[in-house]
Amino acid sequence: MGRERSEGVNIRSALPLDCRRTWQWSMDPDTLANSTRGGAVKFSEHKRWFTERLRDPDTLMFMGHSQMHGLEPVGWVRYGRIKSGKPIWTGGPIAREDGPAEVSVIIAPEMRGRGYATDLLREALPPADWTHRLRALILLHNTASARAFAGAGYSLVGQETRMGKEHLVYEREL
Repeated sequence: MGRERSEGVNIRSALPLDCRRTWQWSMDPDTLANSTRGGAVKFSEHKRWFTERLRDPDTLMFMGHSQMHGLEPVGWVRYGRIKSGKPIWTGGPIAREDGPAEVSVIIAPEMRGRGYATDLLREALPPADWTHRLRALILLHNTASARAFAGAGYSLVGQETRMGKEHLVYEREL
């Protein structure tokens, strides 16, 4: 018996109450295996980071809720604008110029394989006056994410090494 396919998501901005859930999703072994950092973090560290991101005008975070499963949370998408003089990613090098918004998505482990990542990436978009280009780095082995981003209108534009790992680079113009 196959999994039910997504019939869409409702989107809302992330709230402080989403902190623990997003941490739990990000600590899932499959999520860690497909993340650039790959290492577990303590909840206290995630809470500090999450709270900072909620306040940061260069970060937007959205939660997706299933239209099929009683509005159950199914995933989280985050956009971080690359701004001159700020780290490109947490702990990363300082950007020399403004760039696109980097996007990451995490789907609840029990909701994977149903198309929610593609739905989230299509529906949870930042306003066009916030950024004009979106960029995702996907580890070479993460074919599910590559399919989700392609299905949401992103195009493969190249490869990049980050933190010693090779990534596919997908971009989308708004």
